[in-house]
Amino acid sequence: MWSIVKRECKNYFKNPVFYIGAILVFLGVCMQLKPYLQLHYFADEKELAKAEEQFGNEGVEGGYIPCSREERYGIALKQIEQDLQSPFFGMSREEAEEVVASMEHMSEKEAVAYLEQEYSFIIRDSSFSCFDLKKGTLQEVNRYIEEKMEEACYTHYFAEKYADFFGLFMVFYAIILLAFLFWEDMKKNTYELLHTKPVSAVQYVLGKICGGMAAMLAVTFIITAIFWQISLQWGRQAGFPVNALDIWKAVGMYNLPNLLVIVCVYGAVSLAFKSPLPAVPALILYAVYSNMGSRNEEGAYGYYGRPLAIMVRFPGSFLEITPPPMAAVNQAALLLFSVILTGVCILLWKRRKVW
Repeated sequence: MWSIVKRECKNYFKNPVFYIGAILVFLGVCMQLKPYLQLHYFADEKELAKAEEQFGNEGVEGGYIPCSREERYGIALKQIEQDLQSPFFGMSREEAEEVVASMEHMSEKEAVAYLEQEYSFIIRDSSFSCFDLKKGTLQEVNRYIEEKMEEACYTHYFAEKYADFFGLFMVFYAIILLAFLFWEDMKKNTYELLHTKPVSAVQYVLGKICGGMAAMLAVTFIITAIFWQISLQWGRQAGFPVNALDIWKAVGMYNLPNLLVIVCVYGAVSLAFKSPLPAVPALILYAVYSNMGSRNEEGAYGYYGRPLAIMVRFPGSFLEITPPPMAAVNQAALLLFSVILTGVCILLWKRRKVW
């Protein structure tokens, strides 16, 4: 078994796709995490305004903080008032103000229904969650950051965002790279020859799976180690509390089980069809399914997780992110799914199909 693991690792380390893909994963993650590696307490209003120009209105790194339900509704009404005065609706300022005034005591869902029925003004999000953030003052933003750092370490928030984007890029990298894992073995002459060797089905299957995972772990360790060091250094420099284990725990929980499933899917498909190629489109569709959002009971669109998803996303503002409701259960289910797929691979290998 270990000879198979070593052989697979050597094959990957000789493959230029292994290095090109790893570099692209690193650059992609780096671009997405750049705003969070510059978070700090703002010294003055000028610096806050500069941050907004640089990072926009998507989170605290740009000076935007969560607002209350009342504030959110007020911001939404102001935007609706402006939209009603656009050329499409053609209302005067007085008419738009009158419409908005009549909505002040409505609930968000009632307001959405009222606008749609009376003015054909359609709002897709009945919870107005698109107005969850507001531009904060210098004192509000710094106080918000301070309160959040009292709740959890900077590295806790960073680790979840890292697991989000690293998992996204790594899944597609693995789908491409792991196609090589069974490529040579599934050729007719090689496949028949392997069945004449004194290698049991368990040894062969576990050797291939461990070999594929070893290659993925090498990339995971190197890239994670780089961001681990950067996040610790920046957190300490900015005066935030840090924890050296946060990023490793997040990767272990939210990324590694997903990669294991991809390896096992390749094994099962390759042994069933004597080719890894059918697994490629299937895994791409699997990744798309895993990355799809949905609407909650309030009608807000977002990512709430899907059964057996091979991605765990953490969308939203940096200091407000939380794991999807079913994340822990889903990751445990993925491990069980991997065990089942491994058993399927062993049974397929024992059948010793030949052309």
